[in-house]
Amino acid sequence: MTEDDRQKGLRRVREATEAKHAREALDIGNAAEALSIIERALEYNAQNLISLLSIICFQNRDQRLVQKATRLFYRDLNLCMNFKLLIPPMQWIQNPKRTRSVPPRLIDAIKARRRNIEPSWNGTWENPGANEKNTVLAKRPEDVTDPIECLHAAAQTSLWKMWHKRYVELGGDVENPLYLKIWVSKGIERDTEPTPRIKGLLEKFTLLAGVGEVRKFLRNITPIRNGSEGKTPNQRIATWALLLYCQCDRLDHTADDWVHIAQSAVYLDHLLVARITYRILFDLEKTFVIEEVLDLLALKTGRIVPTRSAKSDIGLHNPVLHDVFQLLPDDATSSAILSAYARKTLTLE
Repeated sequence: MTEDDRQKGLRRVREATEAKHAREALDIGNAAEALSIIERALEYNAQNLISLLSIICFQNRDQRLVQKATRLFYRDLNLCMNFKLLIPPMQWIQNPKRTRSVPPRLIDAIKARRRNIEPSWNGTWENPGANEKNTVLAKRPEDVTDPIECLHAAAQTSLWKMWHKRYVELGGDVENPLYLKIWVSKGIERDTEPTPRIKGLLEKFTLLAGVGEVRKFLRNITPIRNGSEGKTPNQRIATWALLLYCQCDRLDHTADDWVHIAQSAVYLDHLLVARITYRILFDLEKTFVIEEVLDLLALKTGRIVPTRSAKSDIGLHNPVLHDVFQLLPDDATSSAILSAYARKTLTLE
């Protein structure tokens, strides 16, 4: 490998990491930070184009951000040299929840770019993964012999019960993390209360799935804002999931976790979780995002002046935390307090 090849490889890794950070900034509601990261990109990245589409479509109250995102969209689109890398953004657009929100001129621009790269293109967006999924859904459940195919089919259709039945008939593992995730998702769509079954499945998922998958799923079901179409989430189930997120020690919570938990607590109006997370964020290295969230928490729960005692700062005489404080040492960290509080609350519910 030449030095030039090595440098190109390092740049691709760096830009992929930056694209991930931009997506994370957007996930916590910081579109301005996401744009500043994307603006530094020197190469095309499909995730960046998706992030820009998301800002254009769903940040329309701030025309300054939309205009900047639109400029970067056309810039990045022109950087694309491989038509296959245009497929993920088009899949994002083709989601029924988003299609009507995407300006037609942007869709036309993506199509034009593909024709520029691939002059013989026939105008269809083929994706092997999607074709495989559709092939499974075209079958009758009784004709399928692979339990995993049943899971993938169930995740994609409203007629999921017959695929669930077939999965069980084939001896599918009911502790498979994918199985647990799918049925929790179906329960969230269907139920208004966190039923004992949904609670049990979600808790088991957090114990059995990979740490990265647990973190991603918990963030998906603990919202920090209304959905893209203004749809409000299932608040009771989201609050249950938030508490589970707080006490899931195997995640070894990062600064990004605490930021998300704080924002979701504010959105769900869970003032106690918001206040404890406020104290947690004080002990972390300050970034622009953390400073913004601290200001938000100060408005929501009242400003904290940190001392050496996390208990005192959070509220030593808080009656809700009284029993939790009794079980913890005087020098307990704020994260230990939150974990203990969440665990006790989940046990009582």
